[in-house]
Amino acid sequence: SIGIGLVFVFLGTLYMLVDNPGTLVSPVLRLLPSRFTPNAKAALADLGPRLRWWVLGTLVSMTLVGVANYIGYVIIGLQFALPLAIFGGLAEVVPIIGPLLSFLLALMVAATMDLTQIVGVVIVYLIIQILEGYVILPLVMKRAVHIPPVVTLFTIVLWGKVFGFIGVLLALPINLFLWTLLDRFVIRPNDV
Repeated sequence: SIGIGLVFVFLGTLYMLVDNPGTLVSPVLRLLPSRFTPNAKAALADLGPRLRWWVLGTLVSMTLVGVANYIGYVIIGLQFALPLAIFGGLAEVVPIIGPLLSFLLALMVAATMDLTQIVGVVIVYLIIQILEGYVILPLVMKRAVHIPPVVTLFTIVLWGKVFGFIGVLLALPINLFLWTLLDRFVIRPNDV
């Protein structure tokens, strides 16, 4: 059921990103009191590009991290390099926690081999985290996610507790939505 839910969420997100925004937005805006309508329109106008950049950034990050993991694991001679790299790429969907789980899994595989494999996995992980933190994410995600990392970490745990595994996967889009509403209704309510 989790897989089916993810497919529906993914397809629904793609539909919302490419469909005419007025199709879904206009009926919802009519439900709001007229004084909130300009800020709600502005928030939705801000949210669309942010979500698009988040989807694009996540896909680019997943691909680059997966390829980098594969190259690194092949260089150090780690067994199961391809499945571990694929898992590492897919784990990028969950910020902070996903890469850590991927690293721990690779570390367990390396522990069945020898000390050089363990050191190699640690080095590969550190290099990828540095590249991701200082190159990939700033270039791709800076247009979408203007949320402090501490907020992201705590809300991943929060949405995981509230919605389970799906909440962990959707923590960043939920944060983007709430952050955009907070920005338009509280921080800069008159900048419409």
